[in-house]
Amino acid sequence: VSPPPQDSDSDSEGEGLWGEGRLCPAPGPTLAQAGSVRAGLRSLTLKAAELEELQERLLGTALPPHELHQDLQRLRDEIQELTREIRAGLRGLEPPKEDEESPNSIGTRVRRTQVG
Repeated sequence: VSPPPQDSDSDSEGEGLWGEGRLCPAPGPTLAQAGSVRAGLRSLTLKAAELEELQERLLGTALPPHELHQDLQRLRDEIQELTREIRAGLRGLEPPKEDEESPNSIGTRVRRTQVG
């Protein structure tokens, strides 16, 4: 006698498909900083598109109002500040430079082991 066919929605089929439900560990400071830089870049992209649209509107108007010039300058200032923040975040992500005077630095160890 053959065993009865199993239904497609039985519990035994999907048992190994899902994880144990563990939470991912909290991201470290480097990942958080990288996420902040990425968010800044997204914001910069949106502000650049807004700046382009504002410039087209300004150039398309024969006598643009003074408020349009002020909005354009405000947006340029915001973009400049945002790029400073992004640059600072990128500098923070760079690995620290090793001090050449340190006895454990790679340069010092290589010089010590070279023949000559």
